[in-house]
Amino acid sequence: MKNTSLIKKYFNNNSLSWHFIWIFLGKGIYAATQWGILIVLVKLGNPQVVGQYGYALAITAPAVALLNMDLRSLLASDIKDNFSFQEYLSTRMVTICFFLIVTLIIIIVSSFSTKLSLVILCVAMAKAIENISDLLFGFFQKNEKMRIIATSEILKGIFSLIGVTIVYSLTKSLIISLCCVVVSRSVVLYFYDRKQVTAMLCDKKIFFSFDTIVIKRIIVMALPVGVSSLIISFGTNFPRYLIEHYYSEEILGYFVALFYFIAAGDVLFLALRQSTIHRLADYYRINTRKFLLLLIQTILIALTIGAIVIIFLFFFSEKLITIIYDENYVKYSDVLIWLMLAGTARYIFGFIFSALIVMRSIRMQMVIICVSTVLGITAAWFFIPNFGLVGAAWSFLITACANIFFGSIVIMHTIRSLRV
Repeated sequence: MKNTSLIKKYFNNNSLSWHFIWIFLGKGIYAATQWGILIVLVKLGNPQVVGQYGYALAITAPAVALLNMDLRSLLASDIKDNFSFQEYLSTRMVTICFFLIVTLIIIIVSSFSTKLSLVILCVAMAKAIENISDLLFGFFQKNEKMRIIATSEILKGIFSLIGVTIVYSLTKSLIISLCCVVVSRSVVLYFYDRKQVTAMLCDKKIFFSFDTIVIKRIIVMALPVGVSSLIISFGTNFPRYLIEHYYSEEILGYFVALFYFIAAGDVLFLALRQSTIHRLADYYRINTRKFLLLLIQTILIALTIGAIVIIFLFFFSEKLITIIYDENYVKYSDVLIWLMLAGTARYIFGFIFSALIVMRSIRMQMVIICVSTVLGITAAWFFIPNFGLVGAAWSFLITACANIFFGSIVIMHTIRSLRV
């Protein structure tokens, strides 16, 4: 009996380590399945198909970032309950409608081929479903129900990968395969995510609160975060636009495939960020010393892991690329090392970004990101035509380092002002 109670207490532990484990498990498996989808396209398709998929992600990403407004983090860190879950959810539904409208406008006014337009539309639908789940995850996160988040992400990822693998192997159609992703995410959202929320709310169904005044207040509060995310997303995807413009969809396909190594690292550090943001908000409210200590600890973790991965890639990048993709991608192994350097800096800034949200230094955050992104875009415009994919990696590195520098200055200045 004593051992049973100890085991029960251990597995019900509400510590940061367990929050991290659950989020990392969910995001790790989800990211692995999304990478698996890319590998399926590489193995069964060709770099041009990968390039179309990557280009569709690049086209939709800025609008997603702007209208997402990181409401999940704002909900999870809303310690004082300034707005209800229903009000956040209603705001998310409004912004998703705007996102789909913006995507349609982009498709109509652009000179994309019919096939690429349909790919972009399918990716937009998948992103819309994902963003509804993302807001629900903020509610689970605030209530520290990380197991539910992990389960949802695992189900979505596995169903999507199985669907794409079967459908693409039979049809060789990227469009039909992406429709499978939309369907799998919708099924999990309706039959699992929705059920868990209603159980926690003790209501028979989720209701919306389309109070225009409240929605306007939330948007006014969150819009600077959305603009910041838009700028980050545009800066991240701008090199892809230039690669497609100066080279081809095929070369873009090589770059997109290599960039997924950074995305794999994003999973680990996004899990750590999301598992700590609620605790970070608590510390900032009651003890700035603990707040800074937790922030520094997470930054050191990012720096250490990044350094280990870079050293590993320096010796084994060619073998790793050959195993995951094929020998055609090996010629860009030097690009992967530069990308991982940029990725490490990006992971570090991710924690600084979360700290700025907790501190509600949202306008300063936007200024920082604007300046850093302008530097990165300028670098990309110069480096990519002259140095190709290595130049794209350099532009990412410049942007991330500038973000770290300016973000650290703002955090230290704000803490000093609070102490005074």
